[in-house]
Parts: sequence; structure tokens; C-alpha cells
Amino acid sequence: MHLEHLSELYYNKYLKKIAVDLMDIEEYSCSEPEDKERILSLYKLRNEVYKERKGRDNKRFKTFIEEMESYKGSRIVMHFYKINENVHMVLTDDTFTKVICEL
Repeated sequence: MHLEHLSELYYNKYLKKIAVDLMDIEEYSCSEPEDKERILSLYKLRNEVYKERKGRDNKRFKTFIEEMESYKGSRIVMHFYKINENVHMVLTDDTFTKVICEL
């Protein structure tokens, strides 16, 4: 199976569903430690697909990966918001004091 296809399947199955489900219900959701690893794995995979296509890392994905790897906390908080039919996500620590990344 091609990396791009795996990335798309993962996105459609997990992150898109989370964003759609939470958009109308909550403004944020706390993750479990294993969710942090899943999200990090997804963005590593997405960066590999981008690198395969373009021959270089995606700056946004690379920054996200570096921030997630350097974050020492076990939990992250995912904040979702919608602008013009686009769902955006901001990741913060569980005390809401540090923005880890915006996607």
C-alpha cells in the first residue's frame, strides 16, 4: 500500500471524524498519551508522503513533528475551530499555557 493512501485513510478515519464530531459539541478535547503518539505518527507519515512527492520536507509538518517530539508532557489538548468550511486545530499542553502547534 502506498504511503499517501495510508495517510489519507488514517486522516479520514480518525482526525476528520474527531474534528467533525467535536466541532458542534465541544471546543476542545483532552488526549490520552497514546493519542499523542498516534498524531505524531500520522504527521511523520504525511511528511514522508510530501517528501516523496516534492523531494523535501513540508515545513509545517516538520515544525509540528519537532514540537511534538520536544514536548515532554503526556497529554495534549486539541482545540478545534472552523473558518469558512475549513477545520483548524491548535494543540496546547493540558494547562493551556503553551501552544504546541497550529494546524
